[in-house]
Amino acid sequence: MNDRLGRFGPRELFAVTAVCTLVLGCFSIRDPGSFRDGNVSYFATVIALLLSVLLLRLGIDALKRGGFDGLGDRFRGLPKPIGILLAACSALSMLLAAVLPGACFLRALTDFIYVEATPARIVLYCVPCLAILAALGMETLARTGRVLLPITLVILAVGLGSDVPLYRAYRLFPLLTDMRHLLFESMQSLLRFLPVVLLLLVTAPGAQGWRYVQRAGTRGMLLGGALTVLAEVCLALSYRYTELTTLSSPLYRLVVEIDADNAAVRFDRIALFAWTMAALFGSGCMVYGASLLLAKTCSVRDIRPVAVLLAAAAATAVLLLRALYDAGWQVASLIGTAGAALSVLPLSGLLGRRNRCED
Repeated sequence: MNDRLGRFGPRELFAVTAVCTLVLGCFSIRDPGSFRDGNVSYFATVIALLLSVLLLRLGIDALKRGGFDGLGDRFRGLPKPIGILLAACSALSMLLAAVLPGACFLRALTDFIYVEATPARIVLYCVPCLAILAALGMETLARTGRVLLPITLVILAVGLGSDVPLYRAYRLFPLLTDMRHLLFESMQSLLRFLPVVLLLLVTAPGAQGWRYVQRAGTRGMLLGGALTVLAEVCLALSYRYTELTTLSSPLYRLVVEIDADNAAVRFDRIALFAWTMAALFGSGCMVYGASLLLAKTCSVRDIRPVAVLLAAAAATAVLLLRALYDAGWQVASLIGTAGAALSVLPLSGLLGRRNRCED
């Protein structure tokens, strides 16, 4: 089978996990209604991150006990209708995880830079990039992630650090006014990170051992999640929760407000394109993970046609969500939440035991 998985080390897997976690944590679609009773996003993200790491370890332990190489091997061992159903749910969850950041950046590009361009023209340039990334395979993605991670970290650090004089602690209040609201937001945040868990479990055979998957995946999720929490705290210091209910692309708006001494240096545009590259990379990883899982479960010999097809489907969904943005964020947020919730069903498919496999 031409699965384009290849071999990659823990450093490459760490970089992929960190970038994907950061992209999904900071740039997924969120319902503005979640800020009605105060901003508890950073508390919710901490809880969701810890639960995601726990689920990753439980999933790895379940696959090791069963003697499986990865999630695709597990689903292929189930009765065919059940295996295909679980694989389809997993693939759809990862595909929507690839779509949501793209919809956010497409709106930012059309609202702030290419104001006269139609969204379809911009997406047309992104489709080949996404298809090529997914078709080249995980080894290429892993090595690309190792190069992209430092760039993403530098841009994020400069963007958040340059706005420090505008931060005000009073904007953080009220704190934890409603525990039910906190629990609901924690579950919403957890759904943003579950596709990363699925990606790690699907691509595990290329990581040269479960212990490397667990170590690199845990560290990558913790780094990406910690940066997500930092970004959310900076947003809370910059905007009242009542303002966040009306803002689109708040993290980019935060960078736009940087007072640059040299008007020729537009750091906001540099940041937007750097984050767009990270989002394309994260989307490529998710599309590849979905393609690999479907190909293994359905015994497809070559993953590349599946990857190209899913890349085109992701681009179409980005355009659809961009249109739904104009109709209301609640609709797009509901679609994203429902898609991410599909990842809960495949994770339950890890039940079962076989002989323990060794690293």
